[in-house]
Amino acid sequence: MNWTKPSPPTKEIPYDHVLCETPLGTISIEWKGWKEMDTYGVIIGNEYIGDGWDLEDAKKLAKEWLVKKHNELSAFLTPKLTNVFNEGKEHEQSRNQ
Repeated sequence: MNWTKPSPPTKEIPYDHVLCETPLGTISIEWKGWKEMDTYGVIIGNEYIGDGWDLEDAKKLAKEWLVKKHNELSAFLTPKLTNVFNEGKEHEQSRNQ
């Protein structure tokens, strides 16, 4: 995953942050840099995912979320893709007869 370097607060993101672009949206990890100890909030799109204890922990949480979504999407689509493939084979066989 390609994360930006830590950035200070901006007009769009009011906390210190890093970003990573993914097919499912931008991941933002945000923290209050002025606090001595703070958690690192993980947001994907507009969905709050959870907090990490430090930046590396938050990046791990983001990756785990993406892997979970990948697995869910694969499980959801696999039967449908298999059906589409099989229907295509049946159509081709009937054309060849």
